Amino acid sequence: MNAPKHTPGPWEVRIAGKDPRPCVFGHDGLPTALAAGVAVARCEREADARLIAAAPDLLAGAERALEILRSITDLPSDLAPFRETAAKMLNEAIARATGEP
Repeated sequence: MNAPKHTPGPWEVRIAGKDPRPCVFGHDGLPTALAAGVAVARCEREADARLIAAAPDLLAGAERALEILRSITDLPSDLAPFRETAAKMLNEAIARATGEP
């Protein structure tokens, strides 16, 4: 695994000052992302902000799960297709998150 190219986690959601839009802050206390949208309800913006804030942990979990899947060698043959599907999904999600091809 390569060093992350994103702001290191953990990230947290806070309302910053008088701006009612939820903001995601990095471990250094600096803003990382703003959950905005003119036509989006506040509860949806807050849900989006929570999802964004969980991104570093989700990426780390996906990378670890992929390692575990790859290390399983004695899987029953009827479960192998499920492992391959899960590995493909994890690979695609990790690639999207990291910008890797």
